[in-house]
This record gives sequence, structure tokens and C-alpha cells, in this order.
Amino acid sequence: MTTSPWLMVLALVVIVIASWVFRKTAYGMRVYAVGGNLQAARYTGQYAALLQAPLRP
Repeated sequence: MTTSPWLMVLALVVIVIASWVFRKTAYGMRVYAVGGNLQAARYTGQYAALLQAPLRP
């Protein structure tokens, strides 16, 4: 039972770091801009090919 609080703290830390990365870095802004539609990102001038590999499962 003592691992539960640590897991919640770890999850909170991961969420805070991911939120900061996606809101404050150029990479995060591009990921938001691309979203799920790579074709639309290409039309808007985003470098979608650079983001295609990290976003694909």
C-alpha cells in the first residue's frame, strides 16, 4: 500500500513536465499544430515529415 502515493506523485510529475513541454517548446507547439491530420499540417506549412515518426504508434 505504500507504493500508491509514490505512483500518484510520479504521475503528477510526468503530467506537469509533459504539459510544460507541449506548451512552452517549439516541438510541443508543432505537435499541437499537426494534431491528427498530417495533410492539413502540410498545407499550413508545418514540417509534418519531422513529426510523423514520433507521433505514429
